[in-house]
Amino acid sequence: MKTQRLWVLVMLAGITVSCSKQNKTPQTIEEIITSARETTQRVLPVNVMLADPYQIQYLDGHLLWIDGTRDKLLTVYDLQQQTVVRQVVNEGKGPFEILPPVQLLTDPAEHTVGLLSRRTGQYTVYPLADLICDTLLRPVRSFQFAQGRDHCVKIGGNRYLSAFYFPDTVASAAVCDTAGKFLRWINTYPSEIMEIENPSDRYMKGQSSMAYLPAEQVLCIAYTSYLDRIQFFDMSSAEPTLVREYGVPELKEKYTPSSLCTYATDRFIYVLWMNNLDKERYVLKFDCEGGVRDCIEVGSKAYRFCVTLDDTKIYTLEQDSAAMPVVAEYRLR
Repeated sequence: MKTQRLWVLVMLAGITVSCSKQNKTPQTIEEIITSARETTQRVLPVNVMLADPYQIQYLDGHLLWIDGTRDKLLTVYDLQQQTVVRQVVNEGKGPFEILPPVQLLTDPAEHTVGLLSRRTGQYTVYPLADLICDTLLRPVRSFQFAQGRDHCVKIGGNRYLSAFYFPDTVASAAVCDTAGKFLRWINTYPSEIMEIENPSDRYMKGQSSMAYLPAEQVLCIAYTSYLDRIQFFDMSSAEPTLVREYGVPELKEKYTPSSLCTYATDRFIYVLWMNNLDKERYVLKFDCEGGVRDCIEVGSKAYRFCVTLDDTKIYTLEQDSAAMPVVAEYRLR
């Protein structure tokens, strides 16, 4: 009898410890942001007028952003000198010109900058060194995506994952090679999206932002509207495997409208969570397993962001008190 009672007590203690550990692990976005910490904001001096910047990336000590209301779409900013060093890439239909809206991507391994025209599907890649210097631009490569042109992310050295409106399949994205050739479909949609029969509605409600950790082969997808969900997939096999996800309970009652966008460094994935109703903004930091590592509160009008490769600083595009666009810096550590 004593042995049986002791066994029951041990089992109960084990359950208590297990539950305790479970309760300390955030399962929702709401639980993550309750532990957010504040950090000091610094607005960067910018020696050109910002009109309507809507994409920002970090590469090799420089910030790059797209400003959609200027003839020169791409601005290159030197962080050490704290000055704009060049505005480059013409808007248009000519050779090496690009039609907005544009998705801006960087490749730290190649030291290159990619520009995807979401209107035409044309993807053009330039060396950062050429963008900085006052030289004639010659792309490293330029190609047309055979499938998908809404947004893309590089997954490994020779493949891209590209999303768009696909009326003839329920797939969420196309896998393409570095020449834009279609290889295969993949599907990462949650069941709520899969069940939508109308392709247009499925596309609209399934819009997302993607980030990828190449060394760990981990893909993060953050849904920009409707679902308000963050998912992590293992991409080491032929089909993506969901390893972790976060959502917001009672989303429609508490947090609509809101949106998410993602960014990846070498070791971590970051998600900017924007509750547009209450003007809350948080940058969530995740490891390769989807575990929460940090949460930073940023400016209430931040809408795009990037992170330095050494994971020490966040840079945001946001509006100041006069509703003018600014570039702001936040220290992670």
